Amino acid sequence: MEDEFTWRLKLKSAEAGDSNAQFELATMYYSGIGVIQDCTKGIHWFTESVEQGHVDAQQFLGMAFAIGQDVTRDYEQSLYWLSKSTEQWHGKAQNNLGLMYATGKGVMKDYVQAYKWWSLAIATEQSLLDREQLIKNRSNVEEKMTKEQIAEAQRLAIKWTETHQKY
Repeated sequence: MEDEFTWRLKLKSAEAGDSNAQFELATMYYSGIGVIQDCTKGIHWFTESVEQGHVDAQQFLGMAFAIGQDVTRDYEQSLYWLSKSTEQWHGKAQNNLGLMYATGKGVMKDYVQAYKWWSLAIATEQSLLDREQLIKNRSNVEEKMTKEQIAEAQRLAIKWTETHQKY
C-alpha cells in the first residue's frame, strides 16, 4: 500500500476535482496497485474523471461498457465514451471503434468505418508494435472491401482529420 500521506494527498486532489488524480485513483483501485483492489471504487473514480474530459478514462470506460467489465454491458455508453476519446485523437479508442465496426459489436458492421478508424489510429499511434497490429487489422478488413469502399474510407479519414485538428 502507498504511504498514508501520499495516499491522502491523491485522495484530496481527486475529491477536489483533479481529473488526473481521479484517473490515478481509479487505476489503482481497479488494478489493486498500492491499495486493496476495489473495482467499484475504480469505476467510481473513472466516472468522475471522464466527466471532466480525461481522455484515458474515457477510453477505459468505453471499453469497460463494451465488454461488460465490472459494469453492465452497454454498447451505447461504450460508443459514447469511445467517441469522446477519439475526439481527442486517442489511438486506442480509434482502434476500439475500428474493432466494433469490423465485428458489428454494438454498431452495424461497417468495413468503411472500420478502415477509417484504423487508418486514423495508425496515424495517431506511437508504438511500432501497436501500429503493426493496426495495419494488420486494416489489411484484414481491406480484403473484404471494394475499391470504391476503400476510397470512401480514405476520404472519410481525411475529412475527419480536417474537422478534428490535433491540438
